[in-house]
Amino acid sequence: MRAGAARARLLVAPEGAPGFRAFLLICLGALAVGWGLRGELYLSPERGVGYALGYLGLGLMLVQLLYSVRKRARSAGRAGRLRLWLDVHMWLGILGPAAILFHANFSVGAVNSAVALAAMLLVVASGLAGRFLYRQVHAGLFDRRLELRWLEQDLRKERGALAGLLQHAPEVSERLRAFEAGLLARPPGALRSAWRFLCAGLRAARARRGCRESLLRPAFGAVALDGDDALEALDHYLDAVVRVARFTVFERLFALWHPLHVPLCALLFGAATLHVIAVHWY
Repeated sequence: MRAGAARARLLVAPEGAPGFRAFLLICLGALAVGWGLRGELYLSPERGVGYALGYLGLGLMLVQLLYSVRKRARSAGRAGRLRLWLDVHMWLGILGPAAILFHANFSVGAVNSAVALAAMLLVVASGLAGRFLYRQVHAGLFDRRLELRWLEQDLRKERGALAGLLQHAPEVSERLRAFEAGLLARPPGALRSAWRFLCAGLRAARARRGCRESLLRPAFGAVALDGDDALEALDHYLDAVVRVARFTVFERLFALWHPLHVPLCALLFGAATLHVIAVHWY
């Protein structure tokens, strides 16, 4: 494998998190059981274990805020790697709301409870979306934010690897030029940009299929490079174009996500505070 392709794959293939996925599946299973038993009244939000789960869930979500403190405090380097804090932040972001759902016995209750529950579910959904976007714009293997110039540099290398090959295949060259121009041109409007993003994989598959048909023709194979090398170079090039196109969208979405997530968290803790006051004072 060429060094450029290997580097590109490392950059755009963040570290997997099998532990987090297993933890998420366990929590979803427990929530499914709790939902199924919600009518049995094993837990009550007003007393016993159900009451304690409410404070446990709120406490875990408050501990999550330490990640923001650690991220902004430059002198807290000895407190551990920021990536570890982020992992704990995400784990608590699932465990805390799960405890709250068991505390509420999966029912809405009064208006203040409904508002707090809705705010919590919005924050959880926002957090999961943020985690997905984070993994698309950060190199998990190096814990660094990716840069578009790196991906564009890899794209230029892949294009250069195809240059000699395409001299013998003007039809393939024209098809790839149209594919790259169509996918990387900035479309007017968010809707057209979103549509292009969703169709990037399909357009790459269609271009790959058409180019392969041309490259595998006997007449072409007699003049060009080895068939396997040609197909591998083609696949690397198409993947590089799709990576650049998708990264620009993910980067924009991640930039929009953070200003939205912070107010949602403020809404959550404000609603939770009002809920605790309403329960104990009225």
